[in-house]
Amino acid sequence: MKNLKSLVAGICLLLTSCAKEPKTIYLNSLVLNLDDNIRTIACVSKKEGDEDIKKLLTQEYEEAWLYDGVCWHEIGFESSRLDYALEEDGESFAEVSLDYDYVWNFFSANDSLLWKHNHSYGNKKNQDIALKNWDSEKRKELLFTREIDLALPNDADIETLVSMQRDFSQEKKDGVFIGEVSSRYGVTSFYATEKGREYFYDKTEEEITNFAVERWNACINAESPESDNFLDWIKYYCDAMDNDYFECEFKPYTNLENEIISIKDFLENIK
Repeated sequence: MKNLKSLVAGICLLLTSCAKEPKTIYLNSLVLNLDDNIRTIACVSKKEGDEDIKKLLTQEYEEAWLYDGVCWHEIGFESSRLDYALEEDGESFAEVSLDYDYVWNFFSANDSLLWKHNHSYGNKKNQDIALKNWDSEKRKELLFTREIDLALPNDADIETLVSMQRDFSQEKKDGVFIGEVSSRYGVTSFYATEKGREYFYDKTEEEITNFAVERWNACINAESPESDNFLDWIKYYCDAMDNDYFECEFKPYTNLENEIISIKDFLENIK
């Protein structure tokens, strides 16, 4: 496999606003909520929220939250189910919109904000049905590539992050907006550098879109790393997105920090 370009799973985030303000419900944990008439808030620690999100990775929907250092605020709505049929073309999609007006309310009162979401791995049974006619090697290539892709922010994620950072900076000059994606293997953070926060301050939506596509293309067009450790591949493609204005950082979960997940074994275990 030379690079990630041939087979990637696109997960889209759309910046928009709720048609009407949903009812707020306070919970003790982060959950997948598909009722757009309700917004959930969980005032739990960063660690507790991270653990809750890990439990949602096999869901067929995405969800998104804003963490202000005290509470996790649900900001995702209009989630669409993972479309396994698209895997016949090498891609699968789940979509969630973000309540941008609600996020904006947090800019003036905070110095830093965290936006976090899950990428949908979906249900293995439904995935197997969608791939039943694929030959073994093509199936392995797709699933291997998806495992890497789902651990990374894609171009839509980068675009969302940069747009949020630009608007946060305009509201509060030193405001820092950070994005995180949870995967089976760890947490991937992505953010604008200090130079990037200045650079994006007056950029148009078109310029931000072009930047996001450029960073994503730098990732998927990068040559494969010379390593047999699957975790090294995730880190390598994450690092390929970096430039003076943007950084991506992958950190494996504590129990995997010293693990070597052999690519050979990984591919042999794909059924």
